[in-house]
Amino acid sequence: MFYWIREFVLLAMICIALWTWWRVPRTSHFPSFLIGTMILLALLVETTGLVTTVNRVNNSVVYNALSFVEFILQLGLIHNYVRRWNSVIFIGAGLGAIVWFWSISHYNIFDFLFIEAILGFALVLMSLSLAVLWRIARSSDTPLQGLPEFWLLGGILIYHGSLLPVLAMIHFVFAKDDGMASLLWYIPPFLCVLRYACIAGALVLARRRVLSSI
Repeated sequence: MFYWIREFVLLAMICIALWTWWRVPRTSHFPSFLIGTMILLALLVETTGLVTTVNRVNNSVVYNALSFVEFILQLGLIHNYVRRWNSVIFIGAGLGAIVWFWSISHYNIFDFLFIEAILGFALVLMSLSLAVLWRIARSSDTPLQGLPEFWLLGGILIYHGSLLPVLAMIHFVFAKDDGMASLLWYIPPFLCVLRYACIAGALVLARRRVLSSI
């Protein structure tokens, strides 16, 4: 029962984020395409994950592929707010690619979740989102809570910053206590709910900003 509640809440939050994205007028100043792609991809993958889990099918390949694609999309989202950080974004993408391909060479993409790769992605995205948020905080005259980018980047920071210690614990605890590791796996879906709640909030603010400028 708890599993179904968790999945329902997550899918509902993704659908809410998708609805708020659909209502934002398209402009060249807001990364609508990147955000919409992220939300649609998440909805597809989480639905696939639910179906495969119910049918007891290993879905590691789905999440391994998603993790890399989502990493690139989030780097693109961050880059949208720091256009001059081309070298930094490129280095971040390179580090992520290295750890992901290292995982492919050490594990079967169809059988095991790439924990090391996801940890690497989380570290890069957490660091970059924090740096950009700090830059925005120092340069913006508008209260941060009123900025869509604050909630978008804040969602990335909170999600990956919280995911990092959880996955690290799972990685090291699994060999000694798989029961505890299984309990820890309940945390990431709730972090996903929080992240898409932040995205939905950002999209509401973005819609208000666009409509007020018309």
